[in-house]
Amino acid sequence: MISGRNNIQVLKYSFFKRIVGSSVFSDYFKIGIIQGLNYLIPLLIIPVIVRLIGKENFGLVAYSQAFITYFLLLINYSFDFTATRDLASIEEHKEKVNKLFNGVLQTKIFLFLVSSILFCIVVFSFPSFRKYSVLHVILFCSNLGWVLNQSWFFQGLRIFRIAVFLNLISKLVLAAGVLLFVKQQEDFIKYAMVIFVSQLLFGIISLYYLVFRYKITWQWQGVSTVGKTLRNGASIFFSNIFTNLSTTSNLFLLSILSSSMHAVANFAAGSKIIAIVVSIVITSFTISAYPYITRRLTLKESDGFLSIQMSAWAALFIGILVSGLLFLTSEKVMLTIYGNEFKDAVTSYRILCFIPIPLFLNNVLSVGGMLNLKMDKLFFRLTAFSSSLSIALNVLLASHYGDKGTATAWLVTEIFISIVCFFIVSKKVKLFRWSGLKGFLRLYNI
Repeated sequence: MISGRNNIQVLKYSFFKRIVGSSVFSDYFKIGIIQGLNYLIPLLIIPVIVRLIGKENFGLVAYSQAFITYFLLLINYSFDFTATRDLASIEEHKEKVNKLFNGVLQTKIFLFLVSSILFCIVVFSFPSFRKYSVLHVILFCSNLGWVLNQSWFFQGLRIFRIAVFLNLISKLVLAAGVLLFVKQQEDFIKYAMVIFVSQLLFGIISLYYLVFRYKITWQWQGVSTVGKTLRNGASIFFSNIFTNLSTTSNLFLLSILSSSMHAVANFAAGSKIIAIVVSIVITSFTISAYPYITRRLTLKESDGFLSIQMSAWAALFIGILVSGLLFLTSEKVMLTIYGNEFKDAVTSYRILCFIPIPLFLNNVLSVGGMLNLKMDKLFFRLTAFSSSLSIALNVLLASHYGDKGTATAWLVTEIFISIVCFFIVSKKVKLFRWSGLKGFLRLYNI
């Protein structure tokens, strides 16, 4: 006969077997596989691009993309959180869904117009930007694809695989464009045009799919709706700004503080590999786990706490495994992808190989933990401070140590965030306890 305590343990195990094992991790592996296929194409064509346009021009395009990312943050605002949440609560009401869709789309159009004005002021006011204005303008126009692409809608209806598949089409267009039009070093502008076309095509196809699949009709929402949409997502938007400042600023500050585009190219090369790994391993987990943690917390707080505990253990184990594999294969991977010209980039890449451990924990504890536990103000303060720390470390280290200093600044910032997140969330959820580890090990029969 099973004792009361053993019975509770069996119930907990069966709960996680059903929720985490069958749903979250099943979706995680499916999304991860699709993401892997999605990023395989860019990974294969990066060596081709570097050899065709040269290391310095590769760094120049990467620098321009980092600059354009700031405007993309404004255009996407906080819709991946706010609009996704709103859609999940009204998805059965066609009229409300239509109104929400139009409100977000029209707000993104407004934000694109605002960002266009800001972009022109910056580019044509400073000689360093004006020198490569054609490159910056082309890559900025790729943001039109993000205006049309309503990724929040895919997330709200949990149709992730369709969104990733559509993105795969754009990657195929990118690869075909590179092979057809990029032939020599001077063709880095053509490379930028290929990026623009592939991103715009992604936006057009995804918008077309959603409009005809869900019978969306155009309805003018008015200035008041745009203003309300902006106000409702303001706090999370500024948190996103600070979060992205601690990562996107790395390459941008390095390009300003370093006297050589070779250092920029070195960091861009390593960070692109890490970005692919993060998208496949970490982003896929966050996408699949977040709605389940939210649902468990809503139905029963203790079940939600258990979900966070298990997710934290999963993040720690998977993060250590991924970082270990990246570090052990660092030199071979770097030289195989980019060639011997990037031999001096191996050291900074090895530093970046440890990023997945704290970054995975950050995703689980901040998005899955702090935001779900209604710690919005603490989350905002943490992101604000960590972005300031990141910028300070970049200024201190990048000017003296180049790409190695920038890689170190990124790693230290992520470690700081993970430690602070741990102490904040631990006040409500008992993290990394033996009971949670035991359940995690039992789940996979380890």
